[in-house]
Amino acid sequence: MGKIGHELVKPLMKDPVTSGCRSALFAATSEDIISESIRGQYIVPDRKVTEPSSRAQDEEMGERLWALQEELLKEKFGGKLPYEEDWILKTFQHRSTQ
Repeated sequence: MGKIGHELVKPLMKDPVTSGCRSALFAATSEDIISESIRGQYIVPDRKVTEPSSRAQDEEMGERLWALQEELLKEKFGGKLPYEEDWILKTFQHRSTQ
């Protein structure tokens, strides 16, 4: 594409600094997240809150994705993954019973 192509396309692209991180900054810093009980929703730029798609809420698909990620990470790094260590498992089990 080269430098000329990049310059032609640049005006059509969003600048990640001015707009790309807006939703993350809003989620991390806005008191509205707590006061409006925003949980389990997507936040897009300019404070728009939307519900996740039905596929994103599919628990069975989420479990399959988690299993696939574990398999791929174990193949790449071998052995136990950090969160499989005993002290981590005990911590999360304790939190889930509260």
